[in-house]
Amino acid sequence: MSVAMPHTAAGLSDRHFRAIAQLIEGEVGIKLPVGKRLMLEGRLHKRVRALNFSGLNEYVDNLFDDTQLDTELMHLIDVVTTNKTDFFREPSHFDFIRQVAVPQLLKQRGRAELKVWSAACSTGMEAYTTAIVLDDMIRSGTRMHFRILGTDISTAVLRIAKSAIYASDALSPVPPEFIKRYFLRSRNRLSDEVRVVPELRRLTHFMRMNLMDKTYP
Repeated sequence: MSVAMPHTAAGLSDRHFRAIAQLIEGEVGIKLPVGKRLMLEGRLHKRVRALNFSGLNEYVDNLFDDTQLDTELMHLIDVVTTNKTDFFREPSHFDFIRQVAVPQLLKQRGRAELKVWSAACSTGMEAYTTAIVLDDMIRSGTRMHFRILGTDISTAVLRIAKSAIYASDALSPVPPEFIKRYFLRSRNRLSDEVRVVPELRRLTHFMRMNLMDKTYP
């Protein structure tokens, strides 16, 4: 006895995969080769269920309806973007900021106002790490002010960045003295979440931006 598989288990047709790949490359410059097909299908299934479509191909047909593309495109971009980030990721980069970049900028510009752009900032961990490093420099005697702008194409990760709330295990790369100074524990003792202190949140802002637009903050 054979059992029919549900429609949602069916993969994308060649035509529908090519249509999404061309759309994503044209809109945000991300290429989706054939080797990414299973990844794309796996990530789209959740969106298919959320919108109550019978399967992936019905979802794609609906996606290219003129009345749907504008609103659904943001969700599709969130699905296909991969957002890898950590606090103090690539620590040598932050050593360079502290020891070379900032001292040279302050010397060359003759003023102590820094504006930092964290491009492709994902959930904001690297932007907040930069804020931690710069604030620690100020506490150590460097005379300057700074503001940080984080940008990303994914609205989903920007929501996390703006909230500045993270699981406590994300702090494993952060030096203990910085954890104590720059993060607040949840008042709920059962929660494992932490939040960046208000002083840094006021200096770190986030907005959606596609680097392929060639417009810069």
